[in-house]
Amino acid sequence: MFADPKWFTRRKYTGWGITPKTWQGWLYLAVWLAILMVAAYLMKSFHLSQLLQTIIMLAIVLILGIDALDIARKMDLDERERLHEAYAERNCCWAMVAVLSLGLIVQIIMSTKNNNLADIDPFIVVGLIIGTIVKAISNWYYSDK
Repeated sequence: MFADPKWFTRRKYTGWGITPKTWQGWLYLAVWLAILMVAAYLMKSFHLSQLLQTIIMLAIVLILGIDALDIARKMDLDERERLHEAYAERNCCWAMVAVLSLGLIVQIIMSTKNNNLADIDPFIVVGLIIGTIVKAISNWYYSDK
């Protein structure tokens, strides 16, 4: 969209996303930060409603997010980098599943103890179920490839 993928590198050690590797990438990041700060300042100056401020900031962040995803999608990775990325993503997913499962078990125990199953967070349950469904669909899809 706006930036060249050659200006960035894949973020390896600090989560997901992209990291600037050239001065153009750093300038791109600085411009986006400036846009966010100017937008926040102008919204406060014009005394916009909280809802309108939230909508404007979400729109700006959404555009930035879409651009970052576009950059990440266009980055060229060699086979080794793709394999490393796949292993890192897999390990991350297993860690998240373990933590969510442990949290669900704790919530079930505490809810049973209090005789109130409404204390169980439905987002944890739905997240684990959707993860299982996505894994099943992925295995089915890739089994013939």
